[in-house]
Amino acid sequence: MPKSNLKSGRTWEKIVLALVCLCLIGAIIYTCATLLYTPEDGWGAENSHKTKSNFTLMTVQCGGALILCLLPSLLRRVFRLELPPGLLMYYYLFLFGAAFLGEVFRFYYVVPHWDDILHITSGAALSIVGFSIVNACCGSGGIERLPAGFSVLCAFMLGLTIGVIWEFYEFTADGLLGMNMQKFALEDGTNLVGRAALMDTMKDLMVDFTGAGLGALALYAPLKRKKPIFQSFLIRHLPKKGNSQNSPAKN
Repeated sequence: MPKSNLKSGRTWEKIVLALVCLCLIGAIIYTCATLLYTPEDGWGAENSHKTKSNFTLMTVQCGGALILCLLPSLLRRVFRLELPPGLLMYYYLFLFGAAFLGEVFRFYYVVPHWDDILHITSGAALSIVGFSIVNACCGSGGIERLPAGFSVLCAFMLGLTIGVIWEFYEFTADGLLGMNMQKFALEDGTNLVGRAALMDTMKDLMVDFTGAGLGALALYAPLKRKKPIFQSFLIRHLPKKGNSQNSPAKN
């Protein structure tokens, strides 16, 4: 990637990160303040979604998203790993869509297939991250040393695995904090029964599978033909501080 494009991408990445963090911080302040005066039984039938459990879910989701926004900076500073600007911007926007729009503005309930859109795009992005991880594990020569089909399969499996781990997180959070991340209950608190209670989780896994598959397939053709387009998706190892400078010349 040309240096001018990389610099422009980094600038936009910082702008997106700042805006997303401001929105999440504002949402956390709002939900925490609202929790203090929300009655235990909510605000009645007309505002059935305004319950303590829902506001707890909003707070946890926005707080978790804010922490995850800081993860790329941690990877860069501690492990000297740098993600591509485009992938990072999608990452921040995904957290914004899932926590801020999805929970605080109730897009999961008012926008048809909002959850499906997030899962299929995240599945594709995670397969690209998996592809980059495989490349990093290959050492010198990178992923080009491996058969294209095997590389794509590894990327697909890593992307799908991260989606499964996310469902573990939702299941654990629902059990420990009494939330409804896996949508086993309706917005008014009515518990679903039998197959209906499993629909959200199973649908999410299927959509993750589809997204990871599409992302992996998109990488197959350029990888098979040795085209450099896939290089823009790779995580870079940054040189350690001081290594880029030439050592002093010996007398």
